[in-house]
Amino acid sequence: MSRMSAKSLPSVVAATAAVLTLLGAILDGRGFMAVWLVAAVTGLALPLGAMAVLMTHNLTGGRWGEPVRAPLKATIATLPVMLALFVPLLFNADLVFAWVAPATPLPEVVEAKRFYLNAPFLYLRFGLYAVIWLTLAVRLNVWRAEISRPTSASAGGLVLWGITLTFFSFDWLMSLEPTWYSDIVGLIFMGSVLSMAPALMLLLPRVYIHGDREPLLEGARRDLAHLWLCAILFWAFVAFSQYLIIWSGDLPHEIRWYVHRSAGVWAAMAVVMMLLCAVLPFVALLPAAPKRRGRLLAGLAATVLLGHCVEFGWLILPAYPPASAALSWRAPVALVAVFAVQWMLIDVHRARARRPAAERFHD
Repeated sequence: MSRMSAKSLPSVVAATAAVLTLLGAILDGRGFMAVWLVAAVTGLALPLGAMAVLMTHNLTGGRWGEPVRAPLKATIATLPVMLALFVPLLFNADLVFAWVAPATPLPEVVEAKRFYLNAPFLYLRFGLYAVIWLTLAVRLNVWRAEISRPTSASAGGLVLWGITLTFFSFDWLMSLEPTWYSDIVGLIFMGSVLSMAPALMLLLPRVYIHGDREPLLEGARRDLAHLWLCAILFWAFVAFSQYLIIWSGDLPHEIRWYVHRSAGVWAAMAVVMMLLCAVLPFVALLPAAPKRRGRLLAGLAATVLLGHCVEFGWLILPAYPPASAALSWRAPVALVAVFAVQWMLIDVHRARARRPAAERFHD
C-alpha cells in the first residue's frame, strides 16, 4: 500500500500544481508567461544536458556512464513534452518579449537588431532547434533498445548541440532585455545543463543507490562525481567571467542588467544561487569520502538542481517588473508541476526499458 502511495505521489503533486498554475495564469496572464518561461527552460535543460552526457559517453566509453545510460535515455525521451511547454510562450510572444509589438518606440540599439529580433524568425529558429534535437534523440536510439553506440552521430551531435544551445540562450534568455548583450550567455546555459544532468542521475532511485548493489557501483559513482565537479567548476568560471568582463569594461547597457539583479530580492537570489550551484558542491565534492556515499550525493544533487531553478528565475524574472508577485507562489508551483510531470515520464520510460523485449514487441 505504501509502495502504491509512493508511486502515485508524483501524479498527485503534478495535478495539484497544474491546477494552481492554471489559477495563476487566469489571475495574471503576463506574470504567468514569465513564470512559465522559467519552468519551461528548467524542464528543457534536463533532457538537453542528458543528451550531451550520453553523446560524451558514446565517444569516450568508461564505467562511469554504464549505470546511467538507460536513465539518460529516459530523460532525453521527455524532450517532446518539454518542447511542447514552449507552445503557449510562442503563441503569446508579445507578452514574453519586449521587442514583439512594443507599446513605445524601441531604443536605437534594439532597432539595429531587428534583422534577428522579429517574431517570424523566432518561430523559425525554435522549429529548427526542435528538429535538430529530436533528430539527435532518434539517432541516439533514445526510443529503441540499446543496439549500438553511434559515435559519428555523437561527434557531430555535440557540435550541433553547442551551436543550438548558444542561439537558444540568445533567444530565450538574452533577448528578454534586448539592450543587453553577452557572448558568454550561451556558455553559461551549457554549464547549467551539464551540471543538472549528472545531478539528476545521482538523484534518481535505482541508479547509484540500489540496496546491496551500491558498493559495486562505488567506482562508477565516484567517476561521475568527478565529471560532475568539472561541470560545476565550468559553470562557475563562465558565470564569473561574464560578470568580470562586463564590469571591468564599463559597458553601460550590460552593467545595467547586473545592477538590476543586484538589488532587493534579486541580490539574495544571486547569493543563494552561487551557494547552491557552486560553493556547497565544490566544498562537498573535494574530499574523497562524500563520493563514496550515494545518499549524501543524492542530497547534494537535489541542492544543485534547486540552485539552478533559482538561477533561471534570477535570469528571467527581473525582465518582467514588477516580478515580486511571481516570486510569492506562482514560480515554485509552476516548477513543481513541470518537474513532477517530467519525473513521471522518466519513470515510465525507465520501466518500459526494463521490460522483456518480447513484451515490448507485443505492445
